Amino acid sequence: MKTYLFLFALTIITKLYSQVFSLYSTSSINDIYNASSFSPIKIRIAQNGVILLDTKNSILVHFSENDTISYGGKSARFSGLIDPIDITVKGLNVYILNQASNSILIFDSRLNHIQTILINNEVELYPSLIALDQYENIYIYSSDLNMIYVNDSQQKNFTEFIDLNMQNFDFNCISSMKFSTNGNLFLLSSCDRTISIFNQYGRLIDTQPNTIDGIALSVKRNGAYFIANKKGLIKHGKDQPKNLFIESNLIDIDYFDKKFIVLTDSLLLRYDFFD
Repeated sequence: MKTYLFLFALTIITKLYSQVFSLYSTSSINDIYNASSFSPIKIRIAQNGVILLDTKNSILVHFSENDTISYGGKSARFSGLIDPIDITVKGLNVYILNQASNSILIFDSRLNHIQTILINNEVELYPSLIALDQYENIYIYSSDLNMIYVNDSQQKNFTEFIDLNMQNFDFNCISSMKFSTNGNLFLLSSCDRTISIFNQYGRLIDTQPNTIDGIALSVKRNGAYFIANKKGLIKHGKDQPKNLFIESNLIDIDYFDKKFIVLTDSLLLRYDFFD
C-alpha cells in the first residue's frame, strides 16, 4: 500500500512541477532481475520493453510487463558477452559493444543472438560508445584515439568519420553519442559541459551548453534532446530544467515515441512525456 501511495504522490508532484512528465510505472532493480550482483548502468527502450545492461557483470536483461529475459552473466565467457561497454537499439535489434574484444554483438528483442561483427581497422580501437544512424550505419567512438569511426550497412571495415583532435576535443571526454533521424550526431562532453552537434557529413554545426552538469543524453526523432544529471534534473532542449524528484542517483535515460525512462541506482522509472 505504501508503494502505491508513494507512486501516486510522486506522479502528482511530477505533474505539478515538471508539467510534461507523467510517471506511470516504477520498478525496483532487484525485482527486475533477482541477482545480488545486478547493477545496470545502461538502459534503452526496445520492442515491447526495456533493455538494461550491467557492464561490470556482463548481464543483459530485457524487461517487460509480461516477462524478464536475461543473457550473459555467469555464462558470459561462452556467450561472447565478455566486456560489454555500451548499447543501442535500432528497430527490432539490440547492439552491444564489446570493448576489449573489438566486436559488436547483435540480438533480436528477445535477446536471441543474431550476429557478431568484428571491428576491423589498421589499429586496435577499443571503442567505448556505439550509435546507429537512420540508415543503420554503425558508428563507434574510441576514447583512446579520440576518433569516431563508421562502417556502412554492408559491414565493411570501420573508417574515420570525425577526428575530434582536430575539433579541439580533449581525450576521454565524450560520455554519450546519439543520432537524430535527420542524421545529426549529438555528443555529450563530460569535460567542458557541452552538447556538440555534427551533421551527417561530420561537420560541427552547433555547440550548446550543458548547464545542469548532465551525465546522460537522449535524442528525439526531430533533433530535440534531453540531458539529465545525477540529482534528477531534466533539461529538454533549451527549456528550463525540470526536477523529477527522484530519491536515488540517476544513472541513465532514454526516450522513444512519447515514452521517457529513467534508470537510478535502485529503480526503473517510466514516464509519459507530453510536449
